Amino acid sequence: MNESDLKDILSALRHGINFVATTTPDDLPAVRPFGPAIEHDGAIYLFTSNKKSVYAQILNNPTIQIAASLGDSDWFRLTARAIPAPDPAILQAFLDDDPGLAEIASIDDGHSTPLKLEIIHAAFITDDQPTRTITP
Repeated sequence: MNESDLKDILSALRHGINFVATTTPDDLPAVRPFGPAIEHDGAIYLFTSNKKSVYAQILNNPTIQIAASLGDSDWFRLTARAIPAPDPAILQAFLDDDPGLAEIASIDDGHSTPLKLEIIHAAFITDDQPTRTITP
């Protein structure tokens, strides 16, 4: 994936306060809000806790789909595999990017877990323009 596409995807994820990610535990979709997203060493990461049910669901089936409103009638949809990446450098990058996370997370808390997104497909959807797709 080229750097421009990566930046566009990250920008879409960071456009609002949060976005929703869908997992599929037991063949029943589960939707939940996510917030922090960062780029680190050429990859996009989400943040979660390994104590949450979403973490167990991702371990069972790492393919997720994310949807984010970009305003008016503009949308962003991303399909990716979310792979746990418990690297202290990535956790520190999250804390540096969003100091408010320090209220709930630390590098050595044993539960804060970055998720590396292996992008499968991304789509920028608007009513008045053709859909822009990104497939690495």
